[in-house]
Amino acid sequence: MFLPNVPDPPFDRFDGSVDGFFTSPQDADALVKFADIKPDMRVLEPAAGEGAIVHALMRLPEPPQQIVAVEIHEPFFANLRASCEKYGSRVQVVHADYFKTRAPSDSPF
Repeated sequence: MFLPNVPDPPFDRFDGSVDGFFTSPQDADALVKFADIKPDMRVLEPAAGEGAIVHALMRLPEPPQQIVAVEIHEPFFANLRASCEKYGSRVQVVHADYFKTRAPSDSPF
């Protein structure tokens, strides 16, 4: 899939860090369309960053029943949590390292 809005090379918003690959709203919309998300789905965003994919999911005419967005970096977590408050319990923002997090076995993604 071609993503026209990815900077070349990807830029780093974490000063001095190797982390950070950010998705433009246009590319997030393209990814969500490609994923063919259904309203009865539970979706995991493992490195939510600024929330481009989360917000694209919520822009769908019929968003998924639940989105769990995991973000390790405190500034992005705080901003994402604040920007997702308008979605209520449909979006859960988790401050954690995705690689050290386990999903409940009774709630698959």
